[in-house]
Amino acid sequence: MSQLQAAFDTISQENNVKEKTCSRKTIKKLIQAEIGVEFHKSKRVNESERVSIKESRDAAIQLSENADEDCTSNMKTLYDASVLLRKSINKCKKWVFTGSLETLSKDNCPEELYCFYRWIIQGPNATLSAQEKSTEVHKRAMHLAQTTISMCLTEWQVGNKKSETIQAK
Repeated sequence: MSQLQAAFDTISQENNVKEKTCSRKTIKKLIQAEIGVEFHKSKRVNESERVSIKESRDAAIQLSENADEDCTSNMKTLYDASVLLRKSINKCKKWVFTGSLETLSKDNCPEELYCFYRWIIQGPNATLSAQEKSTEVHKRAMHLAQTTISMCLTEWQVGNKKSETIQAK
């Protein structure tokens, strides 16, 4: 509102109006009648009122509500995906060190988890242009999958309220 008052004063001076004929209250009423805006008091005392156009405000509120619904459905989708990935992790065979770190098989790492990380890294496309890129994506996806498997808590660890520490399997 203070900016509107300043603009009114500037326009008045440019048009050689000697005496100020309109108070802030009168300017406010004129603006509300002619433009159809609403004035909102600020929460802070030292700030002037805020001006908004009703249609724009209502549209913004509607967009915000739709975004919240989209966010909620996206979070539900991610939650469902995590439940499926945890089930596949818990079903996989535990890896035992046999003297080499290259002995990880498909039985030890769920395909769903590996594909999930591969899709996150490279996107939905199935092929990459160079063999080096494909190998690098494979290594990174396997590394993330192995880390996730090792950090995944068992049902006992999740349910045990007395346990203060979290230990990896």
